[in-house]
Amino acid sequence: MRKIEYFTKIVEHQSSEYDGHFILKIDNQEIKAYYLAPELFVKKIHQENQGHFLVDLWMVIGCVKKTKIHKYSFFCDKEFSEGIIQGRILQCFSQNEFRVKSELEIDIEVEKCEFELFAGDSVEVKGSYQIYFPNTEWAREKVV
Repeated sequence: MRKIEYFTKIVEHQSSEYDGHFILKIDNQEIKAYYLAPELFVKKIHQENQGHFLVDLWMVIGCVKKTKIHKYSFFCDKEFSEGIIQGRILQCFSQNEFRVKSELEIDIEVEKCEFELFAGDSVEVKGSYQIYFPNTEWAREKVV
């Protein structure tokens, strides 16, 4: 599976010792996303790259429904790092993981899906945004 990675500037950052939230700016969209990584790791990357990060953006803990209308929209509630995406499925990796083309391309993981999904299906997904740090010990494949 090819990852969707964005090189982004951090607009705002809130952290604790082992996790935190960023408000990222990607293609004119501001997205609040949760991350799981130590604060020292994040500070090091922030200093090395003058506030820019390479991130692997996902929507997780999502619930999905099929729609009949082909609509592309991307919404993020910047208070809670949650949102709603409407778009078309580009690729299914499993019944619970798939890639959607919306105003942004994003990979999605839903908790469970009661029906079969196919590339080309129009969907609406509600969930939480989460980022991972590719090519580090905090990449998705290493922490999930």
